[in-house]
Amino acid sequence: MKPEKTIRKPNQARSIETKGKIISAANELFAELGYYKTTTKLIAKRAGVPVGSVYAYFTDKKGVLLESIRIGHEKIKENMTNVETEERFTDSTKVDIKEFIRSIIESNIEVHRLLPVFHRDMKSLKQTEPDIRKQLEESEKKSYEQTKSILKAKSDIISTEDIEAASIIVHRIIEDLTHFLTYEDTEIEKERIIDEAVIMLSSYLNSEAKHF
Repeated sequence: MKPEKTIRKPNQARSIETKGKIISAANELFAELGYYKTTTKLIAKRAGVPVGSVYAYFTDKKGVLLESIRIGHEKIKENMTNVETEERFTDSTKVDIKEFIRSIIESNIEVHRLLPVFHRDMKSLKQTEPDIRKQLEESEKKSYEQTKSILKAKSDIISTEDIEAASIIVHRIIEDLTHFLTYEDTEIEKERIIDEAVIMLSSYLNSEAKHF
């Protein structure tokens, strides 16, 4: 049996920078060519590093993708936390729920625009690659749990009785809307779609919410 390959964990600034370049290059290529047509050689060339450097930090291109998924969802979590802790949203008695929902939607769109790898080829990879499916499912669960936590924290301005079910609905709508607005063309301005989504979700969560 061959010994398991040791993957380097970057500690120095230069190593961290190199790993970041590899991930960024892979994201660009996954978006441009798709996962299946991207190779480690192409990733190395785009990153401006030797192929050996890619294998020093990752077992293969799937390893780069898994790390990219992890980073992307961590960024979504960070953005959601930033929205929740914004001064204008910390006092529930003064929160404008429409602006709160808009901020969550826009923060999700911002992250997905930076990480187009999340959409292209992901459906087929989820079916054929168990470790990618596991990573996506774990990230999805964490994202849902964060949505539930945020809604519970704002329970005094939310009129729905079943926050757990509401969290699933809100999470799925925002996730699907984010993918649609980030990766697909629309016949009308995307801002108009966001406006209506904000009205719909805020009215659902708070029966006293009014239209613009």
